[in-house]
Amino acid sequence: MQGDPLVLVLNGKLLEESLHKARMTTDEVLMAVREHGVQTIEDADLVVLEVDGNISVLSSDFAKKSIQRRKKPQLTHNP
Repeated sequence: MQGDPLVLVLNGKLLEESLHKARMTTDEVLMAVREHGVQTIEDADLVVLEVDGNISVLSSDFAKKSIQRRKKPQLTHNP
């Protein structure tokens, strides 16, 4: 559903269906997780794509939380 946050990772497991809905790749999620200081997807307890495009990462048994604004892809126009 549009407008709802999407859980991308739960207990270190990537949720493929959510990844597809978010139109993100595994590499993009891994990059976001690393930007939050978490080394691997398996080390993340929860990764959520928020409705405003931010990605929230909770790790270490939800003791640490960080939010990173997702960069929007640049579109090129052909004249």
